[in-house]
Amino acid sequence: MMPHNPQTDEQDEAPTLSDEAQKQIGRKLRLLYEQLEAEPIPDKFVDLLRALAEKESKPR
Repeated sequence: MMPHNPQTDEQDEAPTLSDEAQKQIGRKLRLLYEQLEAEPIPDKFVDLLRALAEKESKPR
């Protein structure tokens, strides 16, 4: 017999989302991230990446 584990019991009883709800959330998240990907990278981040690349390419 397995000992009582409240965490496991809670997980077994946790409500689940319907397939349609999961699909709708997925569609909205994809749309949100597509919009984020389309935004330009701020210049300060591009400058940091360039500086890092230069530093890594120099011999030690």
